[in-house]
Amino acid sequence: MLPGSVLYYYGIYNDYTTTFYVTNDNAVTTTYFVWYALAVFIIVFALLSKHKYYLRPKITLSKHDIRTLTLLLGISILCLFIVVSIFYSFGMRNALIGSVITHENIVEIRLANRYSGIPTVIISYFIFLLHFSAILFGASIRSLSKVKKFFYFFALLFFMSWLGDKALYLYIFVEIFISHIYFISISTINEHKASRTLSKSSIKLIIISIFSIVAFLIVAQLQIGFTNTHQLVGYLMGRGVLGQIAGVYEEFGLGLHDIGYALTNLPFLSFLFNHDYFNKDLMMATWGVGLASSEDTGVMNSMFIGEAFAIGGYGLVLMSPIIVAVSLFWSHSLLYWIMRKFININRNLMKSITVFIVASTFSLAGDFGPYMFMKLAIMEILFLISILIIYKMMVIRTNDRCAKLLDN
Repeated sequence: MLPGSVLYYYGIYNDYTTTFYVTNDNAVTTTYFVWYALAVFIIVFALLSKHKYYLRPKITLSKHDIRTLTLLLGISILCLFIVVSIFYSFGMRNALIGSVITHENIVEIRLANRYSGIPTVIISYFIFLLHFSAILFGASIRSLSKVKKFFYFFALLFFMSWLGDKALYLYIFVEIFISHIYFISISTINEHKASRTLSKSSIKLIIISIFSIVAFLIVAQLQIGFTNTHQLVGYLMGRGVLGQIAGVYEEFGLGLHDIGYALTNLPFLSFLFNHDYFNKDLMMATWGVGLASSEDTGVMNSMFIGEAFAIGGYGLVLMSPIIVAVSLFWSHSLLYWIMRKFININRNLMKSITVFIVASTFSLAGDFGPYMFMKLAIMEILFLISILIIYKMMVIRTNDRCAKLLDN
């Protein structure tokens, strides 16, 4: 809502905003649609979630619950190491470390990685594992030994540095802290102990905030190469005020229309259609104009109403917040149902974890595609099942060993 409000009241012409097809007139109209989409999405999602979500359920964690969380965390970290080995096999490089060592622009490494030929689904799986690991690490950090805390924290730092995505650093640190605070607040019975624990967590928040800011500035410097404070302030203003949803304003000004964009959003079938993606076409029509190849640039951030407008015009724009809200609701319901089939832990704990999973993968600056045919929900379910199958196999093997020891 902030970007829309700033454009609505101050217009588009300033030192920190670069636009291509946006005028003050269509910026106002687009802002009305942004406000509408946010309001309808929140209302519909709240109504759907009325009887499903519990914001502060009191949870008494058993030793089994804690062991399950730490085991899932270990499995998730292991899967991340396996995915990184796949990255190496495709010739990908760690974006942040590679940029520091070779002094290459981090954007060039990111683009080389993106077009290395690795299937997009593996990148998506890697990002899902990062979010899942951050949530579990924050939830179980109190029960981990100092050695494990140190190992998991720096393992997450290493994995985050692979993609060189500035926003990912912020998201992961925030997820660790919020999940940590949340699970403290719902699982602590002794109020005095809770107050003391939350005070310690406030100190951790300051440390995490410093880590987040430093990591963000390091990656931004490697990507942009600021030479003065004005450039830095301009970058932060441009990215923070408009950049995250600039695509929706450009789309409403440019008016890309192609129902074929919907084909790229079909689960398991998009590879059958040789069709360009909306966010790539939008980037090539704006910042990418004049580039020899689409592989020389990334994609443009938008909002779900931007791609909805390109696919189905104003009618789909009006329906899109309802579709997104329903998709997110069913994502949570299905993930919760899947977890209940595989693991036996406190149901409120399970419900809270699945809420965090859905929240961590949802982005207002994302496109409409992941929600149009529930593509994101289906992918999350398959990703989660891959972890739960490993968990189930390890539990069965452990039970078999225990049974043999008892027999002997």
